Amino acid sequence: MRVLTAIGRDQPGIAARLARVLFEAGCNIEDSSMSILCGEFAVILMLSAPPHLSDEELGHRFDAVREDLGLQVSLRHTSEVPKAEEVPDPSYVVTVAGEDHPGIVCRMTELMASQSVNITDLQSKVLRGGERPVYMLVVEIVLPEGLGIEAIQSELDSLAREIGVEVHVNPVDSASL
Repeated sequence: MRVLTAIGRDQPGIAARLARVLFEAGCNIEDSSMSILCGEFAVILMLSAPPHLSDEELGHRFDAVREDLGLQVSLRHTSEVPKAEEVPDPSYVVTVAGEDHPGIVCRMTELMASQSVNITDLQSKVLRGGERPVYMLVVEIVLPEGLGIEAIQSELDSLAREIGVEVHVNPVDSASL
């Protein structure tokens, strides 16, 4: 299994160009995350490649994409990927909203880490348009065995009051992911 990361100024066609190179090389995209962050496009792809395709050869196939689109593209091998049944689906979505200020992500994620809560996805964005910017944080989580949602909800509520945000915890409907 290989990991491809790419970062560069957002523009139409980045995903298509990356996917075309991988397709022509005989690679399969097995998992991906792509996002625009403040005008910068960021992607991470998990892919399988034909056994005869070396890292060097695959890397060179991205030379034109790097030059044409101004992307930084890197590849690396990763350890063996766990089987699907070994990767737990997120069980809850935590949504945090409040006036933008430093420390929201830090404090929320530290609280979750202190309870051995696994974060499977985290998205954040500052929404501008009103009188004050609003910070939105959406986190998918998996609770460790033995930790009930009531315990983490209580701690999240307490922290939310302390840092001046609202927090909501909802069970995940796996069909909506």
